[in-house]
Amino acid sequence: MRPKDYLFYLLGIGDDPDAASSIITQQSLLPIQEGFYEVALLAATEADAIQACKAIHDAGKRPHGVLKLRQSRHRFEAIGLDAPWPTRRFHELHWLCGHIASPADIERLKGLADIIHVHHLQPVTSLSAPGVRVYQWRKEQDIFDFWHALYAARDNPNSFGLDWGSYANWSPQQLMGRYTSAQAKSPLQALQHLQNHVRLSELHDAQEALLVVKYKPTLSLGEYAQVVGVLESLLGCEITPALDLTEMSEGCSLKLLAFSRK
Repeated sequence: MRPKDYLFYLLGIGDDPDAASSIITQQSLLPIQEGFYEVALLAATEADAIQACKAIHDAGKRPHGVLKLRQSRHRFEAIGLDAPWPTRRFHELHWLCGHIASPADIERLKGLADIIHVHHLQPVTSLSAPGVRVYQWRKEQDIFDFWHALYAARDNPNSFGLDWGSYANWSPQQLMGRYTSAQAKSPLQALQHLQNHVRLSELHDAQEALLVVKYKPTLSLGEYAQVVGVLESLLGCEITPALDLTEMSEGCSLKLLAFSRK
């Protein structure tokens, strides 16, 4: 039994896994009818912010390109410190401060969005802004890869795992996010690679973690439980998964964002 099929049992919609799988596949191809989820990307210059928007949008593209069957509900807007800022409010704002020592005025950022993410590419000296989600990345492309994957999971009408309401209300409580990822042909192979990466990283003292799993709808409940269970045991904390199950997936991708005190 696959995770999506299991939902049909819970909801009492049907008891035929094959029929459930067929319906899930059809629903995955339908455009999203809900309103847009507005995301702002702030960088040192407007040109940098525009490039970041393009990088997040293009992060999941295959080398030869594929017809995109699912319409995204996410709409990105580029903001530069060298250009006028918008007056409207966003659902989320990402401040790509990179190697800049001091971030932008946090209080001003809070006036622009409900959720503020601050992304660093250098060692972070302070987590003084309460309620702001702070991250330290090894390279800029990791930022684009993770957020593309998370937003793609949100776009999938059949995605499950992460409670998006809880995601919006979550307060990091002086925690910093660090990232690692792995990809392989199967979920268990990807899990083995990710275990090796975690052992070599600074994620051992994690307090919370978010895992994006991208794979085909053939992911079994056993594979899903094993991936989450092994990583929780390794990190010593609870993991919140976000699943993006799609036939367009090539192999299994695991993207782990773990939050710990500095």
